[in-house]
Amino acid sequence: MFAYVPLVYCFLPETSGRTLEQIDFLFASKSPFVWNEEKEFEKRMAIFNEQVSRKEHRNAEHSEQEKHESSHIDKV
Repeated sequence: MFAYVPLVYCFLPETSGRTLEQIDFLFASKSPFVWNEEKEFEKRMAIFNEQVSRKEHRNAEHSEQEKHESSHIDKV
C-alpha cells in the first residue's frame, strides 16, 4: 500500500482547478516525471498567454480604427 505513494507523487500531476486546455499543456511533456511536466506546462502557458495578449492588443487597435472610420463617415 505505501509503495504507491512515491509512484503517485512522481508520476501523477495535480489536475484539480485546471481547464482541459491546461491539462493538455500539462501532459505535453515527453518526460513521465511531474516536475518536468510542470516546467513544460509553465513554458507553454507563458507562450499561450503572450499570444492571447498580442491578439487582444491587435483586436483593440482594429476596433479603435473602425470607430475612427465610422465617425469620419458619419461626419461626411
